Amino acid sequence: MLFRLRRSKRDAFMNEGVRKYLRYAFGEVLLVVVGILLALQINNWNENRKEQATLQSYLKSIARNMREDLGAIEPLRARRVESLYAASRFDVVRYQDRFTVDEILFFARLWTLGDTQAFFTANTSGFDALKSSGVLNRLQGSDLEPLLSRYYDVVNQITVLEGVMNDKTRPLSTELRRSQPKELEPWAIFNPRTLPPDRFEAVQPLFSEVIKSPTAAALAEGLYGNRNLVLLYDSLKVLGNAFVRAVESGQLDTPVATLRTPMDDFMDNLGTADFVAAGRPVAESHALTTFGASGPRSFRLHSVQLQDGALHVDYGGGFDWASVFWLAMSENTLGGIQYQDYSRFDKLRLELKGDRGGEVIKVHVKDVDYPNDIAPVSVDLVLSDDWQTWEIDLARFAPNDRSRLVVPLGFLISPAQDPLAFSVRNARYE
Repeated sequence: MLFRLRRSKRDAFMNEGVRKYLRYAFGEVLLVVVGILLALQINNWNENRKEQATLQSYLKSIARNMREDLGAIEPLRARRVESLYAASRFDVVRYQDRFTVDEILFFARLWTLGDTQAFFTANTSGFDALKSSGVLNRLQGSDLEPLLSRYYDVVNQITVLEGVMNDKTRPLSTELRRSQPKELEPWAIFNPRTLPPDRFEAVQPLFSEVIKSPTAAALAEGLYGNRNLVLLYDSLKVLGNAFVRAVESGQLDTPVATLRTPMDDFMDNLGTADFVAAGRPVAESHALTTFGASGPRSFRLHSVQLQDGALHVDYGGGFDWASVFWLAMSENTLGGIQYQDYSRFDKLRLELKGDRGGEVIKVHVKDVDYPNDIAPVSVDLVLSDDWQTWEIDLARFAPNDRSRLVVPLGFLISPAQDPLAFSVRNARYE
């Protein structure tokens, strides 16, 4: 009996020891496992931190590249806008019976704009380095990834379209040079002031032969293609500035799903707000046009010009009516007529002044269905000789359909027998 008790006690002791040992061993194993997992976690964290730091370095490099790109675009954009404005004013020159020195120099400038090739070359060094770095996948799922993709997609579109534009206008310029009348001095169009007065008058028919030629008309028409390039330049600025802000703030998630560019609006046929901004006609969005009872001859080249920080209109009078108006430029047409959708706007804000004061201007719009033989619905404004601002409810132009406007803004002078001059500093939809 005593033997059994001793044996039971010994067995219990041994079992307790085994249990303690097993607990100890398990604890040791657990500590080792936790240590390994912790080490792996720390290592992963360090690797993630290093990769994130590497990604940020590449993103900052790309942002610097983009800032350089946007700076390089500005002179190109200015030249393209000048081309658009020159193209829009060409009809005023080409339909004249006699040309002034300034009109000939204007044509020479238009010719030069068509002859000069211009290319935008984006700095892609940062983006190329990121693609070969192995950390590009770190951007997957972030809003910055599609923003980066959109930016360089627009870069590619610019490259293609610039090639198309240069290939289109340069041959026309060459053809103008080749077909210039041999009786006309080669330098006469580019430096007409050097011609003696009698010679200047004698070569007027030769000037007319060049300026009224189908090649000159085709060159001016070709320059309108600069509109899409300007829209792409401006779209690149929107995307590039958004990317730079996101990188500099350290936030890779930025709401790009709703980020719209000027080209997006154009492709969706949405009219843009500005017609004149700080005295400059916004030629990249609309075509500034002049017309009257005698057609384009109702105006001269300097009838509409930039003067004293405003768009100045100086109409000489003598006709039943005349108009300065903006045409919508769009991919959408109805019966060959371009129109755009301005239904998102409710008001027209104008900042105007007359040269003398008392001038009456009829502000109007016109949709694609409005009859040409009926005077447009208009709002009369009596101008002061000081700047005034008007807000016009667009509903006053009913029954025009604002979703299909051909003329989104026009200034009608009627009756227009007497000379009249006024200035526009700002004109925009709101």
